[in-house]
Amino acid sequence: MIIDTVDNAYKFCTDSILKKFKIEHESDLGYGKGYAIVNNEFQRVLTKLAFLPYGLFLVSHAKEIEVETRTGKYTRIVPTLPDKARKIVLGMVDMVLYCDLEVTVGENGEQRMRRVIRTSRASTTRPATGPGGCRRRLTSTSPSSTRPSTWRWRR
Repeated sequence: MIIDTVDNAYKFCTDSILKKFKIEHESDLGYGKGYAIVNNEFQRVLTKLAFLPYGLFLVSHAKEIEVETRTGKYTRIVPTLPDKARKIVLGMVDMVLYCDLEVTVGENGEQRMRRVIRTSRASTTRPATGPGGCRRRLTSTSPSSTRPSTWRWRR
């Protein structure tokens, strides 16, 4: 099962909760209750999907954020999800994969591109971009205790 994009799934979850409680924003419930309800519902649905007898692939775009620590600054690549949803998704997944375009020069000097899937962000490739120049990020989840994650590639 593939959810493309999990960002939209989170937005649909938020919209559903807003409609159910007849409010305009999560903060209308007060004291963070609306945010908690949305996050709990999102986690409940993803957990149910993960326990189905199918593989679950969650697709999101990625963005670079600059993190500042005591010792300096560095760049991290994270999903474009809101912070709470990102923590839920990253806590569930078994793998994080990056889909890129690898640019090479052919024998006759022309540029050739091929799609590659990596386990880490490669700095020498041009990212596969979506709307707004966002990179694609593919995650997979399967409950390890019930079944192994199965990956099949077909041409």
